[in-house]
Amino acid sequence: MANSIEVEADYQLKLAARGVDQGPVAQRFPEVGTYQGTLNFRLPAEPDTSSVIKDVEKVQVRAAGNGLPTIEEQQEKRTLFTYSEGQRILRKIDWYLLPILMFAYMIKAMDSAAISYVKTMNSGTKYNIIKELHMTTNDYSYTSTVFTVFVALGEVPSNLFFKKAGPRMHYTRIIVLWSIAAACQAASFNKAGILTSRAFLGIFEAGLAPGIWLHLTYWYRPDEVGPRMAIISALYQFANIFNAFLSYGFSFVSGHNPLAGWRWVFIVEGLVGLVCAIIIYLWVPTYPDEAPFLTQEEREWVVGRLPSLAARKTDVDFSWAEVKDAILDRTTLMFSISLMLFQSGLLGYLFWLPSIVASFGISSTATVQLLTIPPAFLYWVGGIFGSWVNDRATSIPRFLMFNFACSIWIGLLCALAFVRNKAGLYVIMCFASIFAAWAFNTWMPWRAQSLRGASHAATTLSFLNGAGQVPGVYTGQIFRSQYAPRYTIAFMCCVALTGASMVGATILGYLTRREDSETRRISALRRKVGKESDRILEEDVEFDEAVTKRNNH
Repeated sequence: MANSIEVEADYQLKLAARGVDQGPVAQRFPEVGTYQGTLNFRLPAEPDTSSVIKDVEKVQVRAAGNGLPTIEEQQEKRTLFTYSEGQRILRKIDWYLLPILMFAYMIKAMDSAAISYVKTMNSGTKYNIIKELHMTTNDYSYTSTVFTVFVALGEVPSNLFFKKAGPRMHYTRIIVLWSIAAACQAASFNKAGILTSRAFLGIFEAGLAPGIWLHLTYWYRPDEVGPRMAIISALYQFANIFNAFLSYGFSFVSGHNPLAGWRWVFIVEGLVGLVCAIIIYLWVPTYPDEAPFLTQEEREWVVGRLPSLAARKTDVDFSWAEVKDAILDRTTLMFSISLMLFQSGLLGYLFWLPSIVASFGISSTATVQLLTIPPAFLYWVGGIFGSWVNDRATSIPRFLMFNFACSIWIGLLCALAFVRNKAGLYVIMCFASIFAAWAFNTWMPWRAQSLRGASHAATTLSFLNGAGQVPGVYTGQIFRSQYAPRYTIAFMCCVALTGASMVGATILGYLTRREDSETRRISALRRKVGKESDRILEEDVEFDEAVTKRNNH
């Protein structure tokens, strides 16, 4: 016979028990809310009545042996170390976690963007990919469209399995499958073959980027995650340095090997991806609670310093309520629309970057690949620098930081449309990469400030990342061949779309004014207290009491 505990009150209910039958009131998945009257909790094991905490605010019921620490109990551990000791722990985490995530993201970026670089290999010869696959330049733009459609559709479903599978298996599954699809592109002999391969590559790649962003929120606070996200996401262009080298090197293989050089690029990148999957499986840490490179006290400190709303290992694996809340949230919708507008200008530019450089007639076709390296490197630098400035300039709202970077990006796009000097065009392109990256790396840290639990975070970040991919469906059509070599109309389209995204960001500045202001205030105060007295600030960001007291199931 199950034991019962009856409580009669008017209070906020918080259940922190695993496997507890809560009856008809909360049913299988408890919601946080206010209840009146008598509640009957049936415990499957002999209860430890001392573990039942009752007060005016909440009632916590735990089954003996199955109790999980509440958020409040976890946060009591945030003072285990001083501020300087905590910074050393964070650097230890950075060196262990970030390199492997950077490697995974870079391989992902190389696989998805290689299609842009192989286009210019052996141009004008029978070994060129467009010639071998019997396509036109405009046909080739659909390789981006097809890939993007399937990535965007798969982001949310894939990322919702993150918590259930765990980070290690989530990454391994994605990388193994996409590496196979990437290598299969080399077996294409017509337009249908390459488009089919790109579709499977998109399906299998979905969930990697938002999975990384989600993973970081388990380890870092919202006011710390920005530069880490930037270091990783800016590798999209840094990865193109390797794409440029591969394309340049294998362009000399064509004619001396049964396979054209572009086919070897896909084969090599597929093999590198499989190596990455093995390393990920053996190396990547899952959650801070289980980190083998941290002591038990350090693990507790990492989890305890997270805000109440942050995703945790102790969250339920899946919550429909959080998924629904994330999708219907007007802030999520506005972020998605604004990011789509911004990406509409940026993705078209990045996709056709090698072709744009070639159209300027700056150098020979072979060395065009090498000339794309400086813009790619500066994109990486700009992303990291801009994210660092965003996090340090706490007195300036994020939407103003975004609009500042976009204003300069727009000015440089206008210059690209009208300047005629070839060397000048190339210099402008290099500077444009800096501010494009700065603006782009504002989005995810900004949205990460108001995530509400594991399922909410998984849905929100993947939905936003998927929305950012949608412009790839049509941006390949912006820089069409009839606009070459100046691409004036294409650049002006990018300007208009970026300007519209600035309007969206301004609206978001109003919608997120409370979260942004409070997060940045706490961030500045944490650094001030830490540097002046070497202690950890106990005050933290609190927005929604109902969510703060969410279930730790």
